[in-house]
Amino acid sequence: MDPGEIGIADIELNFVSREDIPPLLPGLRHLNGYEPFRPHLFALLGAHRLPGAIRKAGLPGMEMWRVLVMSGAMQGLGCEIDRLPRVGKEHMT
Repeated sequence: MDPGEIGIADIELNFVSREDIPPLLPGLRHLNGYEPFRPHLFALLGAHRLPGAIRKAGLPGMEMWRVLVMSGAMQGLGCEIDRLPRVGKEHMT
């Protein structure tokens, strides 16, 4: 993790919120906490990366876990990648 980041296990989940992010977090928390499954999951994800992409990255400097979180958020929220930086900043606190 980078300085200032919060581990997914340490995020307080608010299930009474009408926000669309909290329903995604339990699934990501489960995937993050179940270590025996991660290599298989990342192999599946890696099989779909573009030819020539860096093996451990989706975008430069982005390891497979971040690729999984970003793609899961995009799919779960039904949004484009342009929305994610704003969503991330809004959920920093």
